[in-house]
Amino acid sequence: MNNYNKIIIGDIEFTAFEAGEFRMGALGGDKYANILEKNRNTKIEDFYLQSTPVTVGQYFSFLKDTGYDSNYQIEIWDGDDWVKGPHFLEINGKGNDYPVVGVSFIDAENYIDWLSKKYGKKFRLPTEAEFEYAAKSYCKCKSECRYANKAQELKIVRNEGEMPAKGPKKIEETVKTDSGLYAMHGAIWQWCNDWFFYYDERDVENPKGPKGEPLYAPWKGEKWSPGKTIRGGSFSYPFYYARCSDRHYSKIEDRNYNVGFRLCI
Repeated sequence: MNNYNKIIIGDIEFTAFEAGEFRMGALGGDKYANILEKNRNTKIEDFYLQSTPVTVGQYFSFLKDTGYDSNYQIEIWDGDDWVKGPHFLEINGKGNDYPVVGVSFIDAENYIDWLSKKYGKKFRLPTEAEFEYAAKSYCKCKSECRYANKAQELKIVRNEGEMPAKGPKKIEETVKTDSGLYAMHGAIWQWCNDWFFYYDERDVENPKGPKGEPLYAPWKGEKWSPGKTIRGGSFSYPFYYARCSDRHYSKIEDRNYNVGFRLCI
């Protein structure tokens, strides 16, 4: 698609993605696809995506500068339900080069507001379409390919239905795409700006999801509380959740141990 030029703002690297067109959603033959991954032709404008998720070091600079809340327990999955787990500072205590986790959509928005004022830039979360476009950026396949490009290359071997990993890996140890993005597949779930809902198969330009908060989030044939889309899979989920087209969601106040975010401009 392009040469993937890089820019640096402060200590944050961004990868350039030129405007283009791609098939968003599950490609033909993907046995893990579901009704939430309908395939459609999608046009995208130019954008820059952070080359890594926001790191512990970057997020902790925000905490130090603002005094923003970090005194809470994050939520973990115990096999049956989400329960209170480690303290936020504990799970993010391995080092500055790990992706920050346990941040809600609201937390991410507050970080973005702080960073935008600091550098005079309009940072934001990526749309679902931008995230998937970037995830598929090195792929020329017209149908299912190697579990949607990178999922089978994950360095953590998962057991179906189990969650053996206790936390994310250091960013440099995660799968890297040909465009130079780290942790797009199977590292941590990452917030997108879109409200989570169905999308249809009509061609679309620069989709941003529902215009307002939907009445519910469709999940496994049921109607759940509405939330924002998360993408990328995580260390605690089976490999097929790391497919480029896989979609998941979380409520905007949720602070889960496997969810972080990256920036877009």
